[in-house]
Amino acid sequence: MNRSVPWERLVEAEDAYFERRQEMFEAGMDRELGLALQSAKGRGMALRVLRELPPDAILPHVGVVADIATRTHGQVGLAREVLSKVDRDAAIRLVVPQIEAMLAADADWETYRRSAEVLVMLGARGALSHLVSLALKSDDADIREVGEDFGS
Repeated sequence: MNRSVPWERLVEAEDAYFERRQEMFEAGMDRELGLALQSAKGRGMALRVLRELPPDAILPHVGVVADIATRTHGQVGLAREVLSKVDRDAAIRLVVPQIEAMLAADADWETYRRSAEVLVMLGARGALSHLVSLALKSDDADIREVGEDFGS
């Protein structure tokens, strides 16, 4: 089979990626991922690495990943993919208090909407019901709209 140069370069890049990932394990993966998740520059790669790891390796980072899934713009889908790999009950136990704290801290409509989407994804009906109740009582019309959208 005659492969193209771009394909060969892609295969070489994949090989290099696995070598670098092994270096990360040796350097202390949890620490390195924690630092990368805090940086806008490293966040996407950190989420892609987490997506490949077993659920237990994701757990130490669930709080930051949930924050990305509910409050950032660029990596929301990827963060949700990572959250979906974690045991549902563990994710609910770790994520729901964090979402409730964000909502209590004067969250905007985007945080309400993204939080509602994450709660739906996790199947956290009680927490979603609470969010809807808070949203419907808001003075902000955009937040009330979130309550209306997720209340039915």
